[in-house]
Amino acid sequence: MVQRLRKICAAKGISVYAAARKANISVSTLNELLNEKTRPQLYTLYKICNALDIRIVDLFDDNASISKQDRQINHMIVEYQYLPKWKQKLVEQYIEMVAQYERRLK
Repeated sequence: MVQRLRKICAAKGISVYAAARKANISVSTLNELLNEKTRPQLYTLYKICNALDIRIVDLFDDNASISKQDRQINHMIVEYQYLPKWKQKLVEQYIEMVAQYERRLK
């Protein structure tokens, strides 16, 4: 997925870091993602896709095998996209709330 993200950014003529800024993702989160030290949270993928104006499936190479977890993430994002805007906002707020809680536990 990381290589695919780099290719998409290059094709759009922006750096990965510029995409992260546009997506409002911290540099530390981006570095962990790029160095494959962590798997991105659903909300992080959502923010990246929105910033790049792409679909979640665009982050995955057609020839690469997609893990079960990645398929689940894809499914959740597709379901999210069909929600009315007000429900999308509720989901975003909930995910952000859970992420803040998790950060406090660390």
